[in-house]
Amino acid sequence: GEDNSVIQVWEIAPKKVYEIASFVDQFADATVIFERLLWLQEFMKQRWNYQPDESLIIFERNGIGEGLSQILTQTEKAIENLEMPIFYDDRGKAGLHTTQTIKNKMALQFKNLVEFDKMKISDPEFIDELYGFVRTAGGSYAGKSGYKDDRVTCSFLMVYYLLNVFADFAQGDFSVDN
Repeated sequence: GEDNSVIQVWEIAPKKVYEIASFVDQFADATVIFERLLWLQEFMKQRWNYQPDESLIIFERNGIGEGLSQILTQTEKAIENLEMPIFYDDRGKAGLHTTQTIKNKMALQFKNLVEFDKMKISDPEFIDELYGFVRTAGGSYAGKSGYKDDRVTCSFLMVYYLLNVFADFAQGDFSVDN
């Protein structure tokens, strides 16, 4: 359709998470995304002195995400070259299957994190998407007519990670009460 594939790079700092880079492409398939991840890995090593254990690949296991899952977990090129760890759900599958219920919950948690200054967004196009991101009459969240929502919904993966996985290590840093 008209959806974009989005890669976001977030940095977790004490009590905040910063969106520091993004890649958006309407025509990228799983192979293109994989190649971008390899490029990003090299870029982070050279520019940011990145260490493999300082990152995590988390992705939505949808149509393209299913293909990415296959590439990341079953191809020789990924096994030999990709150093960044991959997120596995509680069923042992790479990536995260998101239902509408999970997306609605993440939308509300995302809103709280942004409003309480726990998530910092610097990408002007991401901010533009936020202006058009609304709750629909059916109770779900999406970009209103004329707006995209791909960056916003991609950020829900970071919200999920912060509040469901990283929370045990963060000692309440991402609670809106702190």
